[in-house]
Amino acid sequence: MHDLHLERFLAEPPRGPARALALRRKAPAVLAVEIDVARPDDVEGLARETYAAFGAAHVLCNNAGVAVIKAAHEHSLADGQWVINVNLWGVIHGVRAFLPRLLKGVTRARLTARPERNLSAH
Repeated sequence: MHDLHLERFLAEPPRGPARALALRRKAPAVLAVEIDVARPDDVEGLARETYAAFGAAHVLCNNAGVAVIKAAHEHSLADGQWVINVNLWGVIHGVRAFLPRLLKGVTRARLTARPERNLSAH
């Protein structure tokens, strides 16, 4: 049986180091990295750090998602940009950073890429 390494990246910042500590109690090999999935360099850096720490990624759930909770006519352009940057570009950046590495791996891997509705809201 292979060791399970848990990695989680969020569209919104975590609630401090306590979150990583709680995860480590369940899975000691946790890589806690705060990134902005809308920034390709952040996601690429996460991929590099993941492979440096664990040598591989076997399951990637690339599903950060946000929503603006108010009437559509009340959305600002900034609201729309935030949603698109996380829900669309975050997924694109995750696929571009991780999929080539997953395809080069010698073992089976799985990537899921779909934004989660209402995962985070403002």
